[in-house]
Amino acid sequence: MQNDVNSNRLTGIRRYLAIAGAFLCLTLALLGVVIPGLPTTPFVLLASGLFLRSSPGLHRMLRRNRIFGRVIDDWECRRAVRMHVKVLALAIVVVCLGCTLTMAPVTTGVRTAVAAMGCVGIIVIGRIPQY
Repeated sequence: MQNDVNSNRLTGIRRYLAIAGAFLCLTLALLGVVIPGLPTTPFVLLASGLFLRSSPGLHRMLRRNRIFGRVIDDWECRRAVRMHVKVLALAIVVVCLGCTLTMAPVTTGVRTAVAAMGCVGIIVIGRIPQY
C-alpha cells in the first residue's frame, strides 16, 4: 500500500489545498459533534484521506488521536466502521434532530431546512459500511 500512497502524493499548491481542506473537514467534524444533522465520521475519514495524500505526518497524528484514531484505523483496515459507532451516531442525530424540531421556537421554513439537513446526515451515516 505504501507504493500506492507515494504514487498518489500531492505536491505544490494541490498539497496545500488538500491540507487546508483536511483542516476544514476536521472543523466540520468537530461541529458535527454538537450540531444535529452534521455527521462527524465522514468528515474525519475525508480529512484522513486528504492528509494521507498531502502530509503523512499530519495523517499519523490524526490516526494516533484518541478520539478519531480508532475510526480511521477501522476504515483504513476494513473499509467499515464498528456497528456501535454507526448506531451511536444515528441515535445522536435522531435525538438532537427530534429535540430541535419539537422545542426550538423557529419558523416553518427553518424547521423544514433543519429536517432536510438531518435527513441528509442520517442518509450519509446510514450508507457507511459497518462490521
